[in-house]
Amino acid sequence: KIIELWFLNSSFKIIKVIGVKKILKYRPTYYFNILQNTIKIFYFNFMKIIYIDLDGVVADFEKGRRNHPLSTVTPYIGRPDKLPGVYENLEPITDAIASVNKLLNHEDFDVYFLSTAPWDNPEAWMHKRLWVAKYFNEKLIRKKLILSHHKHLLIGDYLVDDRKFNGASKFKGEWLYFGSEKFRDWSKILKH
Repeated sequence: KIIELWFLNSSFKIIKVIGVKKILKYRPTYYFNILQNTIKIFYFNFMKIIYIDLDGVVADFEKGRRNHPLSTVTPYIGRPDKLPGVYENLEPITDAIASVNKLLNHEDFDVYFLSTAPWDNPEAWMHKRLWVAKYFNEKLIRKKLILSHHKHLLIGDYLVDDRKFNGASKFKGEWLYFGSEKFRDWSKILKH
């Protein structure tokens, strides 16, 4: 933010020192681009950053686990995240897709998917990426999937997550505990 504020301050100083007439006469495109970038940086500082977990928030992992043919077979009992292909065809949670799309299309929010993929199940990493692309507009979500075991290290305003693990409860912004009494469903999240 210090660099951005310096850039913003510097841009206005350049305009003030050189003068608008000289800028327009000698290098209008160059200084116009500086000013345009300054405005973009300034604007993005006011956007709220929202991270949204996938499993249990947008994708119905519990239903997928229950319906998986190997869910009652050892070694998957107690480790449903290791089930082969479990993340591939999860159904969306009620109202999740429409609600997330509202946030993705809102000009005041910068939305990212933030999920944890099991370390012992590498295909899950790929399946989460493909799942997001299946249910959301590629233009809105391209390169907006973050897979991390340390959610508390990310900087943002809100984290919508259904579990306190992997750093969710230590998130520096506001943790919206999906499924809790206060944030029972997506309608409660959107009202917040």
